Amino acid sequence: MVNKIYFIIFIISLYLATSLSQVYSQEANIYQQSLLDLSKSVLLHLDQQSNPDTGLVESFRGTSGCYFDDATQRYYQQNEGLLDQQAFTYDLALAVIMYTINNQKSKADQILQILKNNFYTVKNGYNGLLNSYRVTGFDDWGEGTLLAGIDGDRIHVGPNMWVALAALQYDQINHTHKYLKFALDIARWAYDLPHFKFPDGSRGAVSMGSGWGANWSKVYSTENVIDNYAVLTILEQIYQQDPGQYQQLFKQRKFSLKKIRYEKSCIKKWLLEIVYSRQNQIFHCGYNESGVDSTKALDTVTWGIAAIGPEELVKWGLDPVKMIKSAEDNFFVQHDINNIAVSGFDFTDEKGKDPKRSRLIWWEGTGQMVITYRVMADFCRRNQAPEQAEEYEEKAFRYLAEMNKMNDLAGMPKGVLPYTSIQPGDREVINTFFFGWEIPRGKNGQWVTALSSTIWRVFGFSGFNPLVKEQRSIGRLRQTAPKMRVTMKKELKNYGRRL
Repeated sequence: MVNKIYFIIFIISLYLATSLSQVYSQEANIYQQSLLDLSKSVLLHLDQQSNPDTGLVESFRGTSGCYFDDATQRYYQQNEGLLDQQAFTYDLALAVIMYTINNQKSKADQILQILKNNFYTVKNGYNGLLNSYRVTGFDDWGEGTLLAGIDGDRIHVGPNMWVALAALQYDQINHTHKYLKFALDIARWAYDLPHFKFPDGSRGAVSMGSGWGANWSKVYSTENVIDNYAVLTILEQIYQQDPGQYQQLFKQRKFSLKKIRYEKSCIKKWLLEIVYSRQNQIFHCGYNESGVDSTKALDTVTWGIAAIGPEELVKWGLDPVKMIKSAEDNFFVQHDINNIAVSGFDFTDEKGKDPKRSRLIWWEGTGQMVITYRVMADFCRRNQAPEQAEEYEEKAFRYLAEMNKMNDLAGMPKGVLPYTSIQPGDREVINTFFFGWEIPRGKNGQWVTALSSTIWRVFGFSGFNPLVKEQRSIGRLRQTAPKMRVTMKKELKNYGRRL
């Protein structure tokens, strides 16, 4: 009798396991199809905003041609949108990665080749890539030299590092070393720039670069520094894969493994001793001639966790769980659009924002938070904390659903997002932070499509972390408990409704 009961229990368990397996498989198929549909829509958007001659992709489309002149304190109007036909170098790097992970190799290659050629072109005595370019063609400096964009002659470390990341991701995914020399040269270029000096004369992190505005050789951006750290980590991992194969190449580019590790140690010291706030569990914005810039910025947390990694942060004596909680406490925003509540994350906190604006949602940053949640979920699973992992995954999909909601509310093409959750008027200059960085204005107050927000949404949904070499298992769909399965079903239903 007992054996019979055990047999019945075994059959029921087998049936339930089979049924759950079928449910998981069905949900995984829905997930993969939704991701495929989203990627197709975004790739179509990229193609529509790319220039046929250069292959460069516009960062924004439909921007206002009205601008404010500080000298005359008057508004002026031009026919072309201020940000139309402009490609910010960071956004071009995102486009390369988007093309690469979707097997659009030739399009990624075209952009990388042009950026590679322009990196080595001397501009005002400097190598490096400008922060922005016009997408429309080439100037008279030489064959393949791009026209400078709206940011003029600024050459900053962050955008250059993102191009290096794009080059390394291209090589990793396509199983080649085509752009390894280029990425090494970008890293070595940054190594030779002016660096922070501690009171004892020891070296810290790299400065921002050069160009109009502030003395960038004496300004240090936490975001830029973290980007640099991400590139150095990937280069270190590539070298360690096969030292015999790479030793000569690294030596040829005058960037040895010893230098890479030394630079990483300098960055670590700067991050821990200069900009990390143990009181707030967050990295400050950076450092300038006035001292530490204690402005809170979302991307110092999102990229800090995604690039350095939770395990490494723990080794440094930091708590990534408290860091992401600090980000939630400081940057979470609920914003009403057409009387519908939408949730996400701001660039900064109440103190750091432009006093002329209310709190708003930065959609690119919200996509970064999605990746950070998924990185943290993966970390918790590896450390036997499945319930906490489940909580992070649920939050990731919750904010992906909010991004989907924003797409609907803005009435944009499938898959496309604006930069923020507000629509500034033609003559309404609103900055992200109190010190500047204007939010794109749409023509006649319309919504403006933003390449960065749109692509980070895909990264978030796919689980692709562009700041690391090894993707581990972050991109795999998991359902670890009934609660998670319910969340997945609800959010995936939203995606199925409209991408």
